[in-house]
Amino acid sequence: MKKESLEQLNKQPDLSPDLQQQLEQIKNRLQEMKEIRYNPDKWNKLTLEQMKEFAKEVKELRKQRDRIEKGATAETITAKNKETNQEIEFNLEAEKQRWQTFYENHNFKNKVEIPELFLTEEQIKEIQTLIEQGFVDKCAIIPDHLSYKELLPEMAKGYEETYQGSNFKEDGSFAALDQQESVKQPTYRLIFYKKIQNLDDDKILKATKDKSPDKMGEYLKETNKKLNTDIRGIFLKDYLIMQRQIFETENKHIDESSWSWCLKSRFKSGRGVDAYWDPALRQLSVYSDDASYSDSDDGSRLSRSFPA
Repeated sequence: MKKESLEQLNKQPDLSPDLQQQLEQIKNRLQEMKEIRYNPDKWNKLTLEQMKEFAKEVKELRKQRDRIEKGATAETITAKNKETNQEIEFNLEAEKQRWQTFYENHNFKNKVEIPELFLTEEQIKEIQTLIEQGFVDKCAIIPDHLSYKELLPEMAKGYEETYQGSNFKEDGSFAALDQQESVKQPTYRLIFYKKIQNLDDDKILKATKDKSPDKMGEYLKETNKKLNTDIRGIFLKDYLIMQRQIFETENKHIDESSWSWCLKSRFKSGRGVDAYWDPALRQLSVYSDDASYSDSDDGSRLSRSFPA
C-alpha cells in the first residue's frame, strides 16, 4: 500500500473542541466501567438488573465513541427535491440552537442539553436521497428522556384538554407509553420528516391513507428496499413536539382534516396510536386502534431518525 494511502487510512477526522471533550468523557466513562467490571468486589455488588443496564450503557458508549472517531461529519446537508427542484438545507448547528431554544422556552432548560450533532457520510447520503425523493424537508431533535407526563402540558399549552379515546384509556394512556418508551439517561434523536399540515397536501403522505399500521409495515419495507433507506413512522412523542413547533412558527395545526398514525407507538395490546387536531373543539385528540384497522382519513407521518 502506498504511503499516502496509509496516512489517509490512519488519519482521524478533525474534531471540534466540543466533540473532543465529548469523546474524552466517553473514554473516561468506559475506563471507569472497565475497572468496575473486572473488580469482583464492585461487580458482585450489582443486582442482575443493574448488570443489564451496565451492559446496555457500555454498548451505547462504544457506539458513540466509534461514531465520533470514525464518522465523517458535516455541518450542512443540502440536496434538491427532484420533482420540485427545491433545494433543502439542514444546518446541524443551527438546528441544535433552534431546538435548544424551543425546549428552554417550554421550561426544560434544566432537562435538555442537546449534544453536538454529527452524521456519517453514509447517513448524509441517505438524507440526501430522501430529500431528492420528496420524503423529508425538515428536522427535529427529540429528547427521549422527557416523559409524556412532562411533555403534554407544554406541547398542548393553551389548547383545550387533550381528548383520549376509550381504547387509548383502556390501554393505559400516556402512563403506559411512558413505561414502554422510557430511557434511563438523557437520550436524543435527530429526526427528518416532511412538514405538511394535512396528509392530502403531499402525494407521498397521501399515499399512506387507508393503510393500516400492518399494511404500512409492508409498504415501508418495499420503499426502503427500493431506495436503500430506512424511513419509518414516528412516536406519539414526536407528533406532540412537531405539532407544537409548527403551531408556534406558522400559527396552524397539523391534521385538521386528517388523522395520523404514530407507527412507532404501540400499546402492549397491539393497538396502534393515532392523533389529530379538532378545530371545532380546539384540542388534540389521541386514540388507539387495532393495527389491522384502516380508514380513508387515516394515514401515517414518516421520518428517518438517528441517535444524536
